[in-house]
Amino acid sequence: MASVAGLPPAAPLARSLAQLARDPLAFLTEGRERYGDIYRLGLGGMHVVLLHHPRHAHHVFREHYKNYGKGGALWEALRDYLGNGLLVTEGDLWLRQRRLLQPLFKRTNIDMRMSSMYEIVTRVLDSWGEECAQTGSLDLVSACARLSMGVSTGSMFGSALTHEDTHALMEEVRVVVDSMVWNMLTRRIPQRLRPGYARYRKAMDHIHSALDGLIDHYQRSEDGDDGLLAMFSYIEDSATGARMSRELMRDETLDLLLGAYETTAQALAWTFYCILQHAEVERRLRAEIGAVLGARRPELEDLKQLPYVVRVIREALRVYPPGAWITRTTREDDEIDGHHIAAGTTVAVVTYAIHHHPAIWEQPERFEPERFLPEADAARERCAWIPFGSGPRVCMGMDFAMLELALAVILALQRYDIQRVTSGPIAPRLRTTLTPAEPLEVRLHLRPGDA
Repeated sequence: MASVAGLPPAAPLARSLAQLARDPLAFLTEGRERYGDIYRLGLGGMHVVLLHHPRHAHHVFREHYKNYGKGGALWEALRDYLGNGLLVTEGDLWLRQRRLLQPLFKRTNIDMRMSSMYEIVTRVLDSWGEECAQTGSLDLVSACARLSMGVSTGSMFGSALTHEDTHALMEEVRVVVDSMVWNMLTRRIPQRLRPGYARYRKAMDHIHSALDGLIDHYQRSEDGDDGLLAMFSYIEDSATGARMSRELMRDETLDLLLGAYETTAQALAWTFYCILQHAEVERRLRAEIGAVLGARRPELEDLKQLPYVVRVIREALRVYPPGAWITRTTREDDEIDGHHIAAGTTVAVVTYAIHHHPAIWEQPERFEPERFLPEADAARERCAWIPFGSGPRVCMGMDFAMLELALAVILALQRYDIQRVTSGPIAPRLRTTLTPAEPLEVRLHLRPGDA
């Protein structure tokens, strides 16, 4: 076991897991308050070094990124799901896949998908209004999950999936996402003895079968479908001319589908929650959207004229980053803040704690979009805001996700007046991502001109 001598001890496994389940935010902040910006946490037979300052994130993700790989229990568990998908691969394989996929996320391709994304979001927003009219209210947490899944599957598969197919796939993906953390924590238990493992395995088999069928469809089709999976069939490595294998196409599809769906769904739910909790923020959003767009549909170029929309989304991602931490494992001995970090040590860059660090963010619990005014942003320490990671392995879909979030917020506020059924605060719950612990029940009312 790698040595982390010289770092202060922290809570043992049982106490840590109990606090994680009871109050994840307290767990992610009280440790820093008690032990400082860097300390270790005992997790059964291993130790994790927790890092809580932007300089640590810069060290791990940028300055010494080659020394910090995706080893350890979490990434091994994710490989069970994602195979050789980009998120979990390393070295030459990662570089080759990055070269293959990067062009699909350039601005020209994002611009090309704007119309499709608009149609999907509009269709889902229609369903929100219909559900609210039938039942009297709408849970925005589950509604945002449906919207995110609609955009994710539409972007990946084009028109190849029916609404019913999409819903069935979404249910299986939900099972897989919910099982991730539990499978990681019970990794040493034989699979046949793990609670829920059979249901997880069945869901993965169904997902793989569905993806294999879609790959067959695209390889036979001459329709020129513009879904990302269709593009996987013919993109080539710019350096070697090599194309994706069938297995890699499936792994990358699952990688993008799981990543885009879960994280964006939670980010959107938290963004709406923050807007609805702050009347002045909502008023300013509506004023900016009205002044720039009126009732017309937004185009990609319009986002430059909607800076407050972007600041609100960035602040929501600061307060409630979907990924609470990001882990890496040292390949060789290292030193952080004067502490020896031995090769083989798992480190966790605690995104949530960095986003709430009082030395970086004044009154960090307050929701203040003005933190992201250009002058304030430029003056802030690098890696103080890392909801998408940082450095060479920053999330490749960041621009796509920000566009989806902005489009959903703009179109929802253009169409509806949104009122919470109850006004109390909603606590986060730490699952695979940081998710609202209870439904966000709202009532929707069509705005003048949409009635």
